[in-house]
Amino acid sequence: MLTRDSEKLTPYAHSLRIDSDICSSQYNRSDDFLPFQTSLSYDAEIQHQEAVAQLLVERCSDLFRFIHSKDTTYQKAVVSVCQDEADQARFKRLIVLACVDNDMDIMDSQVFVAAKQRVRETLVDQAKKIAIALESAKTRERQLKQRLSGKIPPAWLNPIAAMKTHLADLGGNILSNTPPDRLIDLDRYLCALEMRLEKLQSRLLLVKSSSGTM
Repeated sequence: MLTRDSEKLTPYAHSLRIDSDICSSQYNRSDDFLPFQTSLSYDAEIQHQEAVAQLLVERCSDLFRFIHSKDTTYQKAVVSVCQDEADQARFKRLIVLACVDNDMDIMDSQVFVAAKQRVRETLVDQAKKIAIALESAKTRERQLKQRLSGKIPPAWLNPIAAMKTHLADLGGNILSNTPPDRLIDLDRYLCALEMRLEKLQSRLLLVKSSSGTM
């Protein structure tokens, strides 16, 4: 577990226990047991990452208070993507993780101290960038929903349905579905979707124009 005083990090995997009866009755062969074991390892990794992120958030609480009180764009981002305090805590963890290199394996106090220093140096700037990207993304999402809800020619029902599904995947639950290092790119993904829609509409206008001249 993670301890506040020593900041020593122990993976959650150490606390996981596998029922011996289940192992003996359902996973007699090592190759049959492997998927179950891999799943537990993945869950442990996620839990460990969440715990480390929460500890980093606590160590940077002063910076989060500062940006929340001073930056209106960040305030708007919190309102737009957070429904409650749990969402706000998750949003902070995502911002913190976005400040840490993906290949940094935080498994001991020395690495944690280095990660904490890195986060404190970049958090305010990163939070502002993410807030700006999210504000633009939410605006673009609303515009796309409005454009996709209009009258659809029968020939374009399938591509429009695919775009609606893609839009729902991108903007439906940002805090749960978006990796930390992709929050800042969400608006770019929506922009690409917008370009697909514009190309489709251009093709439709071209078809109508061709039909009118025949």
